[in-house]
Amino acid sequence: MNKLSQEVIAGNRSALARAITLVESTLTEHQQEAQSILQDILAHSGQSLRIGIT
Repeated sequence: MNKLSQEVIAGNRSALARAITLVESTLTEHQQEAQSILQDILAHSGQSLRIGIT
């Protein structure tokens, strides 16, 4: 688990903003990191829903 994932799980809003930026990015390296972050935090999501809006 990378540091950004840990910070998001801990409730750090700045880290969440950075993670959202990575998820929205079209750069390949950002997309790979975003997938890693999503996998890391998925186990901690409880009963939450993931909603995508375009």
